[in-house]
Amino acid sequence: MKKQQLIFISLSIFISVSSFAQQSKDESGSSGSPVQVVIGDEGVTEVSNSSAILQLNSSEKGFLMPRMTNSKREDIKSPAPGLQVYVTDFNDGKGAALFFNGKKWIVLTQQVTLPDPPTDVEANFTGELSVSSEVTVTFRAQENNGGSTITQYEITPYSSGGKEDSRIVISDGNAIYTETFTKDLFNKFYNFRVTAKNIMGSSISSESSIIVPNPTPGSPVYGGRVFYILNSKDPGYIEGQTRGLICASRDLQFSQPWSHLYEGDFPEVTKTKNEMGWCRINTTEIIKKLGTSNKGYAAYQATLYKHNEDDNFQGWYLPSYHELNKIHDELNDSNNSMGFSTENYWSSSERGKTQASSYDLNNGNEAKKTKSDQFRVRPVRFF
Repeated sequence: MKKQQLIFISLSIFISVSSFAQQSKDESGSSGSPVQVVIGDEGVTEVSNSSAILQLNSSEKGFLMPRMTNSKREDIKSPAPGLQVYVTDFNDGKGAALFFNGKKWIVLTQQVTLPDPPTDVEANFTGELSVSSEVTVTFRAQENNGGSTITQYEITPYSSGGKEDSRIVISDGNAIYTETFTKDLFNKFYNFRVTAKNIMGSSISSESSIIVPNPTPGSPVYGGRVFYILNSKDPGYIEGQTRGLICASRDLQFSQPWSHLYEGDFPEVTKTKNEMGWCRINTTEIIKKLGTSNKGYAAYQATLYKHNEDDNFQGWYLPSYHELNKIHDELNDSNNSMGFSTENYWSSSERGKTQASSYDLNNGNEAKKTKSDQFRVRPVRFF
């Protein structure tokens, strides 16, 4: 019965609007601009506000937007920018009108949005390495809760095999939280990330904890292999922490050019270097110069790498020349090919306006190649 009533009401509005549109067309002799109408107590009339395509007038009744529970709102796939709904059980059943601004949902009256991620995530273990080591994870609650009380945190472990089962921690209002995990630190390396959840949903992930136990060259982590430990002269070095670089476990699916021609010429980046630890700076400068209107080039494609579908880690880059050289040395030392090809690989080190440095990971030879040449790409990332 309700469905039939809805169809009847929709048809009535359609017929009224169509009749008004036809009347306007008959009077003007031309359809012209889209018809602007008012629906109100007096029926369908002409819009008084020239900026509105539809106007609702009533001195006795209001506009009732679609109503749903918060869980139904969260289930909306790809909400359109400007979409509005009224959530009946929002904020302990008080109800609120929500607006999607193209990136996130916002409460129209309370300015509630997603919280910031937690900070200062740390992972530590004590005792001997074993298949049942205890790892203590601590993190600090975020300063900005998005305007709504944090109800829970989700701690997700990541191992060399990818994302593992998460743990939910109910918020108790503390500034610092501590949880203990039992993990196989004898065969795997782990890091941890944390998200916060309020009435609007979950925050983005926090920065990851350091990896436990401390990896060494050759350690399998992040779906790749550690090939270098940073020293005090390297960008990204932090005193007292073990940090370094990992090469991905596989090449990108397709070979890529270093750069495309733009108006018959190659844009010159000029700010790239060869040294260890420069993958991030080099890649950033290349993308800044080449842009993202055409994304089919080595540096940009390297940033899109994923070890598997559960891998939500970003921060993959195109390696510098000396980083590729160090990968070659580590592969020889550990006798592990990791599927590297006998073909050349692009580095992020530019060699003038038209050329960049390529590297043969099979024999360790460098060559200068034209930027439009298609070569393999093996991304790297910091840990």
